[in-house]
Amino acid sequence: MPSRQLALFSGLKQELIPFLQQYPDHLWLGDIPTSLQKSVKNSIPYIQAKNLLGQEFNLIIYNALQGINLEALAIASGTLKQSGLLLLLLPDAQQRTNIEDQDSLRWSGINTPISTPNFSQHFQGLIEKFAFPQYEKLPTFHLVEESEPAKSITSPTIAQQKLLNKIQNSAAELIILTAKRGRGKSTLLGFLASQWQQKQQPFYLTAPNRNATKSIQAATALALPFIAPDELSAQLTQNPEAFKQQILVIDEAAVLPLSKLKQFSQHFKQVIFSTTVQSYEGTGRGFILRFVANLSRPFQHFSLHQPLRWKENDGLEQFIDELLLLNAEDKALMPLAPMENQLATVQYISCNQQELIQQAKLQDFYGLLCLAHYRTSPIDLRRLFDAPSQQFYLVQQQNQLLAGIWSIKEGDIQDSQLIQQIAQGLRRPRGNLVPQALCFHYDLTSACQLRSLRISRIAVHPQWQRQGIGRQLVIELCTQAQQNNMDFVSVSFGYNQELLNFWKNCGFSLLYLGEHLEASSGCYSLIMGKALSSVGQQLIAQGEKLFKRNFALQSHSLSSIFAPTEEIDWRLQDQDFAMLEKFANQHGCLYSCTPALRRLSYHKTDAPLSFIEELDSRQIQNIGKKARLKIYRAEVKNILQKLGKIL
Repeated sequence: MPSRQLALFSGLKQELIPFLQQYPDHLWLGDIPTSLQKSVKNSIPYIQAKNLLGQEFNLIIYNALQGINLEALAIASGTLKQSGLLLLLLPDAQQRTNIEDQDSLRWSGINTPISTPNFSQHFQGLIEKFAFPQYEKLPTFHLVEESEPAKSITSPTIAQQKLLNKIQNSAAELIILTAKRGRGKSTLLGFLASQWQQKQQPFYLTAPNRNATKSIQAATALALPFIAPDELSAQLTQNPEAFKQQILVIDEAAVLPLSKLKQFSQHFKQVIFSTTVQSYEGTGRGFILRFVANLSRPFQHFSLHQPLRWKENDGLEQFIDELLLLNAEDKALMPLAPMENQLATVQYISCNQQELIQQAKLQDFYGLLCLAHYRTSPIDLRRLFDAPSQQFYLVQQQNQLLAGIWSIKEGDIQDSQLIQQIAQGLRRPRGNLVPQALCFHYDLTSACQLRSLRISRIAVHPQWQRQGIGRQLVIELCTQAQQNNMDFVSVSFGYNQELLNFWKNCGFSLLYLGEHLEASSGCYSLIMGKALSSVGQQLIAQGEKLFKRNFALQSHSLSSIFAPTEEIDWRLQDQDFAMLEKFANQHGCLYSCTPALRRLSYHKTDAPLSFIEELDSRQIQNIGKKARLKIYRAEVKNILQKLGKIL
């Protein structure tokens, strides 16, 4: 059986025209050069690559002439048929290191594309290691076309049947099924579903994307009872007893927020959590560790290992695994749990990006991130390799990495006009997440001017957690940041009480809580900060004061937690009028301006704001929202003009 092929082409684009005509049944991934648009028959942009899941192709042309989208490349490799060809279009080898990578606009934090020499060196080294052919003139490829259409799958493999028997005989109420892509995990779920249908056992299937369940459907003749995660969550909230005799299958479970998975785990007779590990989604062993820690019912974990859609030891799969460091978790040595007095022997060190790479610590650090943050993804890897303004703080013992912090330098913006535009909501340049948030939501322009360090990720090896290492590492970071003349340190994360307590214990103050649940975490985004200088102290104190003063007036679903006994301050102050003027002039978001709007309505007893009742219902309905907001802004502007508070 022929192996899957990967080839690189850096010749003239015109040479591709006869090649594309020779193989009209191809998929082009990425931008299409103007000279080739008539020759390309089937194409898809990088951003839509996830729609390819569940499909297979014999020839894929991946346009990497202006940059490499790692997720799209990984997905493409996973859809390539046995004996198929993945053709990478690349710049000349000598230009690859210095060329500006357009993909960097997604992750670098700056507004113009940058060169990516570190990732380019990593990429080229693997190309040479696997000895993939590189062409300037295209040869004739021998692509084996299937003589007949692929038949539907009618019976499980030996490995699948063994696992089917184990799952059916398991007394566990929760089953966790994991496998790398291409191992037949979805097909196995289809066989299970078929057996339930034969036995008339009621069940439901849910997944982040219904299209991705095609492989499950292919293994059963009857339609699957699919329910979207949000709809299932709503039904469980309304009637949690309705599903207690049913089975639930969750495909690609790690893509869903843990809060939803926890809810689903509690209300069914049995739940099967199926997820892909070591994949482009960045879901790995970290998902298993974090998820299992929150389970309250008996569970069993099963895995599939043998590939079904390509040969064992497939070169393309191995290349993608190494390119995306998908084995970083496995290669990191599992440190022993700390013994008494061992904490005294650990080393705290700091390093910049180049030192992390040169000391061969990047893979260990990435593996640690994957263990602690189960959604560490290829975009994080690209950022680690080449994004600017990064600083790392590590804990190691005998050269073994135990913990680490990934931080990003922010602020120090000298352009006063840009800062005013950020405050007014007219500009939102890439990067500077926390300074821009404080500047826009609170009018704290000094947040952009001061020098700060944002903790992007903190990770402690599971066997060394709850030993005080994380807190000590934060202390070390703050000490060194202060020595480097930083004004404050910040952190932004998805709120849960345990994390909030951790950062409070590290001396951080609560500055901002987001309005909406984040899709990735299912949590509200929370910003905290710690001062390192006198001017930093003024900023953090102002931010904390504004948060406490305003939060009780925002009718947030977490008001009972963050403002349970806070006495409401109804005074209209200069900061309120600044927010009202911002709202009236079209640029202020409703959430940030709500406290000032409530204070204005409170004092305008003759004719309160017409929409204040709608604010009290916690949200403006989506129907006609833009038109109604325009009316509300005009109403506020009229009032401010009468008060002489707006031009």
